[in-house]
Amino acid sequence: MDYNELFGAIKPKSNYSTPTFTIIYGNIGCGKTVLATTCSELGQTVLINFENRISHIDETENLRIVPTSAGDFREDKACTYEQFLNFLSYIEQEQIKFKYLIIDTLDEMFVKFMLGMLRKGEITDKYYGRPEIYNKIWEITKKIKDLGISIIATCHQKQNEEIDLLLTDALKSKINMTVDNVFYLKTADDDNRVLTLKPTGTIVGKLTVKKEQYNDIPLELINPTWKDIIEVINA
Repeated sequence: MDYNELFGAIKPKSNYSTPTFTIIYGNIGCGKTVLATTCSELGQTVLINFENRISHIDETENLRIVPTSAGDFREDKACTYEQFLNFLSYIEQEQIKFKYLIIDTLDEMFVKFMLGMLRKGEITDKYYGRPEIYNKIWEITKKIKDLGISIIATCHQKQNEEIDLLLTDALKSKINMTVDNVFYLKTADDDNRVLTLKPTGTIVGKLTVKKEQYNDIPLELINPTWKDIIEVINA
């Protein structure tokens, strides 16, 4: 894959604020991906298409989708483990800076990593290899944050407003050291979506980058954009 024309000129890292890792979770079709892509209004964004359910998302000058399309029209293809590693290696080597990276979805990223690590012989069993898969995911997300890029990961709701991830206590601790925000998105009615600012029973992440101010933050935002969320968190 050729990413040379992803965003044009390289931007110095100092142009960007401290990177964060946010998880947005909820039921299928509640608008997680649409909400995540509104971050492109604030800066250049790359969406990693692991799930391949984004035919309703258009590329813009500030929003690029990986895998890239070969022809004049966008092709919806799910990103593989190998393609993602190649992409990460490229932006590291070429020092390409952008503001946001969207992972769509976190649970499908796990599936692609599992299949790729099995192909490469990095794990030998998809069940007993789970800790190694999650370790690889959290190591990579930390590396992305270290590059100065904020991460927004969508994730499917399991039940009782929980995230569908099977994690050991050690991995939960690793997540807590990496994740800054955990938000729950639900459809209130045909016209409104509600973002709830709260942690979950499965992943107890740090709630905001200014956790001590949480009591002053509204518990719910109606039909938010990413700009609205940033303004509330940083209020």
